[in-house]
Amino acid sequence: MLAIAAVAGTAALLGCGQPAAPATSQRLAVCVSPTDAMPAGKEVAVEMRQGETVVAAGSTAVGTVYQAEVPIGTDIDVFADGQLVGTGGSSQGNEGGGEGPTMYMSGPGCPATAPS
Repeated sequence: MLAIAAVAGTAALLGCGQPAAPATSQRLAVCVSPTDAMPAGKEVAVEMRQGETVVAAGSTAVGTVYQAEVPIGTDIDVFADGQLVGTGGSSQGNEGGGEGPTMYMSGPGCPATAPS
């Protein structure tokens, strides 16, 4: 399973005197740790799911970072090639904001931080 670290930032919101609308999404960065079944560099399909609903999908090489916008206030299950590799989300207190990812899920063999 992946370890989860919240990456907090600051957001500067500029407007015409109107209060900013609350955020409805956050960036989630995920690095799938290399294993015997998924060696470093192997291309894997990544899905981020809210329950049964896929909220983001793409592909990345094992040991590199995939980032996507996901809903705030709920748990997100992360799958690599159909296997659950981690769960996280702002409902677990990982909400942040700003320029970097709101949450970074990683494990051994992954970069220490997600790219901005």
